[in-house]
Order: sequence, then C-alpha cells, then structure tokens
Amino acid sequence: MKTLTADKLDFDTNADQWKPVLLYYEEKYCPAYIVEEDERMISLFMMKGATLSEGEVLITEKSKVKMESITAVELHQFSRQFGKGFLSVLREKGYMDEKDAPGAGS
Repeated sequence: MKTLTADKLDFDTNADQWKPVLLYYEEKYCPAYIVEEDERMISLFMMKGATLSEGEVLITEKSKVKMESITAVELHQFSRQFGKGFLSVLREKGYMDEKDAPGAGS
C-alpha cells in the first residue's frame, strides 16, 4: 500500500511539471502532456479517458507530430467532460477548416 501511495504521489508531482498540449497524431487529436523533449525527439503522455490514471507513452521525432498549447485547467476540464470544449480550442486556433488542420496536405 505504501508503494502504491508513493507511486501515486510521484506521478502527481511529475504531472504538475509536464506541459499540456492538444496533440495531432495519426490523423486524430488527443489531450497529452509533453514529458521530455530535446532538439529532435519528444516524449509524450497521451491520456486515455477522463483522468491521468490511464494513458499511453509516445516517443517520436518532433517532426512526426503537431501540437497546440492548451492550459492544464482546460485539459482537465474538457477531459472530465469527455471531450466537450476541445472543439472550441481547435476553432480558436483555426483548425476547424480541414485545409488548416495540422498535417493537412502532408
């Protein structure tokens, strides 16, 4: 039990340091966090569901993904609402027109 609690606390502490983004990868958008990056590579935690308790780690070249900044408050709020609100972010960024979407024409 102590190990589980320590792991949870460590996860929560690290998550506070990650940068929230709306990730465009494999022709879809998903909420994610930048965990680590250098000049060429990036490591992301892609959320699966409405909380940070489940997700997928993606390690790839930066050139393979597109990202839009989003606040941590927006990411958590929209995720808890099962995605409601993310479209307004995309609309604000000008991605509602398919030709303007990240990756369009590539």
